[in-house]
Amino acid sequence: MLLLELDAHPKASKGQLSSWYQQYHKAPEFTYWLVESITSKSIAQQRNGSWLLKHGLERKVEIELEQFDIISKSCLTITNWETILHLCQSLALNPPLLDRSALNFQPFLVQHAQHPKPFVRAWSITALHELSKTFLILKEDAVRLVQTAVNDPAKSVQARIRNLR
Repeated sequence: MLLLELDAHPKASKGQLSSWYQQYHKAPEFTYWLVESITSKSIAQQRNGSWLLKHGLERKVEIELEQFDIISKSCLTITNWETILHLCQSLALNPPLLDRSALNFQPFLVQHAQHPKPFVRAWSITALHELSKTFLILKEDAVRLVQTAVNDPAKSVQARIRNLR
């Protein structure tokens, strides 16, 4: 089963993750497994599952609103920076079924706009900016964080922010 494989390979390579995606993405339980992995206590499952979620969303895999709700309710407890990054990148895609869950992700994105890792900061702000295009209630935070990030010491953050303007 996918969850056992995700757990057994804490630092799975992109090749291995892509292979699992090809093997499992057509299974009816696929997105449920991803949600279970991302919300688990296992760092390996979180990291690998969040990469698979991002990869799937980039390929237009549909995830149900209830599944986004489950992730949004536990995202503030996630501490692994790679999992946080993958979630921010996934949210930046502004999935069409996100709906009300977008508001539940607001504290997560605002919190990680101050993350020690520059890529996490950049993608957190990018995600909030992209979601604010659909969910206007997020606009104020998005504008404030974009304006602050212009002066971020990391060049990678500055470059990503320039692309948002």
